[in-house]
Amino acid sequence: MQVYSVHLRRQGQDLDRDIVLIKEGINWSALLFTSVWALWHRLWWVAFALFAASAAIGGALAGLGADEFTLALFNMAVAIVAALLANDLRRDALANEGYEDAGVVCGPDTDAALFGFMQANPGLLEDA
Repeated sequence: MQVYSVHLRRQGQDLDRDIVLIKEGINWSALLFTSVWALWHRLWWVAFALFAASAAIGGALAGLGADEFTLALFNMAVAIVAALLANDLRRDALANEGYEDAGVVCGPDTDAALFGFMQANPGLLEDA
C-alpha cells in the first residue's frame, strides 16, 4: 500500500491536469535519471542546480586528482540526495503553480488511490 499526497487546482474540472498525486518516499526515477527527471517535471531550477552540483563536484575532484571511482561515488551521492528530496520539490513546485494540498490517500497504485480520493470526496467536481 502506497501513501500519496493529493494536490488539487480548483480552477478547472479536468481531472487529468487539476488533480496530482505524489507518492511519499524515495523517487526511484529521480535516482536513476536525476537531471532528466527534473526537466521532465518542469523543475528548471532544480535541473540546473543538479547539473551545476555534479559539474562543480566533478571539476573540484578532478582538480584534486581524484580517480574515476571517487567521481562516480560523489555523483551518486548527488543523485541519492535528489531522489530523497524529489517528491518534496515537486510538491513545492505545484504549490507555486496554484495547487492546494487536499490531503493524503492510500492505495496499491495511483489509479486506486485517486479512485479512493474521489469516493471520499463525491462533491469535488461540483465545488470546482
